[in-house]
Amino acid sequence: MPCIAISTIANRQFRSILQHNHFKPLCRLKNVNQRQTFFDHKKATFTSWSVQEAAIQFSWTKLGLIAVGVPLAVYAYKCTMLVLFQNKLIYVPYLPPGSRQMQLDNTRVDKRMLCKKVHVWTPDGCKLAGIIARAKKSNEIQAELSGTSSWRDIDENDPVMIYFQGNAGTMLTRLPAFEHLLLHSTKAIPNLTIAGIGYRGYWSSTGRPFEKGLQRDALAIFDFVRQQFPRNPLYLYGHSLGGAVMLYLASHPHVQKEVRGIILENTFTSLQDMAAALYPQSWLPYKYLARSPYILRSRWESEKRIKDVTTPILFLSSVDDELIPQSQMMRLRGNATNAKFTTWVDFRNALHMNTYMQDGYLEAIKQFIDKTL
Repeated sequence: MPCIAISTIANRQFRSILQHNHFKPLCRLKNVNQRQTFFDHKKATFTSWSVQEAAIQFSWTKLGLIAVGVPLAVYAYKCTMLVLFQNKLIYVPYLPPGSRQMQLDNTRVDKRMLCKKVHVWTPDGCKLAGIIARAKKSNEIQAELSGTSSWRDIDENDPVMIYFQGNAGTMLTRLPAFEHLLLHSTKAIPNLTIAGIGYRGYWSSTGRPFEKGLQRDALAIFDFVRQQFPRNPLYLYGHSLGGAVMLYLASHPHVQKEVRGIILENTFTSLQDMAAALYPQSWLPYKYLARSPYILRSRWESEKRIKDVTTPILFLSSVDDELIPQSQMMRLRGNATNAKFTTWVDFRNALHMNTYMQDGYLEAIKQFIDKTL
């Protein structure tokens, strides 16, 4: 009986609480001025919040999640894009726009220069497109025999340079540099022939660029040029990414036996170092991802590879290079310990792409070829 009495009293008190709105389910009230009462089971107390206060509390929570979540989402997006599309960021044959659609016939070529399009096949089936250029001989200019003249009509003692380009554009966009080397009054390198063959995926070449692929291209290009000019003294020239490709080629013992010297212009030590140089900010993900051997697929570790080069090396370095710090070129020279000799030339007012226009550029190359020919 006492238990039943206590239970009856408790039920009456509970109904009284419900009737006076002291306890209600957690729901939104139509009247903003009404109060919502929440029961804290741990403390066994009632806390009263207005709907307006609850909305404010919810807004601050939502803003906090947005403030933290959006940067994290962008950071994750950048990391994902870097991993999935890194080759699109490293190799950019589509820049400047329209590069791959350029045609030699529609390109303005100096009439004093003979320029022919050639193709090279790689062992894995890629068809590489490029050009071979040289200055016309006096009889060719007078008789206007450019249509019948051949780039093979050179003396076997004349030097031949294999040019490896940077990561953008085509060999046609390098024609101003070629003309400078071949035609620039008396400072030009006499009787020089330049073979500029593009990588896979560049210009009208088939395939897609990646490190192993470009390495195969370099070997195929070298074999092609050597077959066309079996007795001529060969030189290798690499600019920017082309320097990394060329150093891979020059590190092979059988290539070194055939090459008189190599020329490096504004080249990096490795792509890992380039990621740190281009994105030094500690909050960006690029340099951290580049350190992983499982994420960065193209590495181009030229700082290690140059140790295997024994041929003479000419370093052409722009002091104000806006892309590749000059310190990386200095590190390459410091690691060229097995080279027969090295020559360093600074260009004080040059940027990454206009070294060939600077005073002393032609003289440096001419002296290097004269010394090694």
